[in-house]
Amino acid sequence: MVIKNVQIIEKSTSKVVFEYPTYESEGLSNDKYCDEAWGLAIEEGFVNEFKRDDYEIKVVTDDGKLDD
Repeated sequence: MVIKNVQIIEKSTSKVVFEYPTYESEGLSNDKYCDEAWGLAIEEGFVNEFKRDDYEIKVVTDDGKLDD
């Protein structure tokens, strides 16, 4: 089973402000993982929900590689 980490990075500082580990599910796109992580980051108060453009969201596999 592949573990994916969704990282939300503040563009102005290049700091990872939220990281969401998840297991890869068959049929889910990276966009779905990113949307789920974004929602959790909002709930936890790590990001401003109205400023999504201020953040980069990327999916990284458990071996550290960027998952396009």
